[in-house]
Amino acid sequence: MDLKPTSPGEILQEEFLEPMDITAYRLAKEVHIPQSRISDIISGKRGITADTAMRFAMFFGTTPQFWLNIQNQFDLDTLKVSGRIADMSDIKPYNLMQG
Repeated sequence: MDLKPTSPGEILQEEFLEPMDITAYRLAKEVHIPQSRISDIISGKRGITADTAMRFAMFFGTTPQFWLNIQNQFDLDTLKVSGRIADMSDIKPYNLMQG
């Protein structure tokens, strides 16, 4: 059974906002972005961009790469559980095509 991938918004909410007692509104104000962007990230409607990653890194004392890695892993895990990888099964590595 495949588990649903953990979204960057879930990590933001559960590992940062809740333990630090920070609201989405306060985070938005502190990092100078619309609250709707924070709410969309938390609800899984929006991903974390490089711009948002940089802002979160500066605020939370992490690195931008930390946030981008979470987003990239989520994207890859979502692709894996979607079944769309089966559509790519006929793609062969370039070096195997040489004959």
